[in-house]
Amino acid sequence: SSRRRHTRLQGDWSSDVCSSDLDASQILQGRIRAFGHLELPIDDPPLWHRDYLAGQTIRNLAPASKLNHRNLPQGCDSKLIWELSRWYFIVRLAMAAHVLDDPTPARKAVEWLKDWVKENPPYRGWNWTSTLEVGIRLISFTWIDGLLWPRSEQWGFRSDLAQLRRDILPAHVWFAWRHRSFGSSANNHLMGELVGLILVIARWPDLAKIAAPLGKLQSSWERETLAQFGEDGGNREQALNYQLFSYEF
Repeated sequence: SSRRRHTRLQGDWSSDVCSSDLDASQILQGRIRAFGHLELPIDDPPLWHRDYLAGQTIRNLAPASKLNHRNLPQGCDSKLIWELSRWYFIVRLAMAAHVLDDPTPARKAVEWLKDWVKENPPYRGWNWTSTLEVGIRLISFTWIDGLLWPRSEQWGFRSDLAQLRRDILPAHVWFAWRHRSFGSSANNHLMGELVGLILVIARWPDLAKIAAPLGKLQSSWERETLAQFGEDGGNREQALNYQLFSYEF
């Protein structure tokens, strides 16, 4: 039994290494999978205001409160733009760097995050029009930082990663708490926002000063989780894909 378990664990680790290497190679070559299945080409660095499916860039750095993300010009879809700024593929680069002990994907992850900060000033542009997107970025950045920080000095970008913490976290935490969803947009939106805040404040407790204590966030998340379900145990969300979305949070 012990031998079988050891062999299985070795197999799982080998699979993780192969998957991370393959994903990192494709991403570094400019190919990502949006929404988990849609293959898209991207630039280096990515054009953060581009709908790569429509082939249009609609950069607009007006205050986010003045922008209507439900009616984008040139046939673009806000979800295609937001998908890039959820940083899923940057998380994959960080995972590959961690698993493979390889600084190349790590340095690219940091480089792209620095470019995102430059191209997306706080509270301006399409990537600040949804609080849920801000919460998802908090989740992603917590993973990225956790995977890269231990080797950041060895690989020569500790000061850059520390600066990214200062550039990204305070603005995102304040926005996620100040503009958290309510009414018809609560449910999975609010859950995602709260999860982002919980992860970040668990890792960086001082940030609670610009949001809320961890205990308050936790109780809010628990209340929202219970609100997802009816008395018969059925999920109140009518769309099955959103049930999975909520469950993952």
